[in-house]
Amino acid sequence: MGLLLLEQNKVEEAMVAFGKAVFLEPQHVIGSMLLGRSNLLLSKYALADGLLRKVTRGLGWNCAEAW
Repeated sequence: MGLLLLEQNKVEEAMVAFGKAVFLEPQHVIGSMLLGRSNLLLSKYALADGLLRKVTRGLGWNCAEAW
């Protein structure tokens, strides 16, 4: 759902979807990475940095999009 909303440029709504995914599964690499990307799109750089650092230092260390 979040990816579809991103394609429609509904970034804030997509963030809600990604946030739900991360809430339900805190170690969800793709959900965390996409939540970070959404924060970047909204110029929330500190939040994006924190999320993407968490991803690259954890299970998503090999997720190229997070780097």
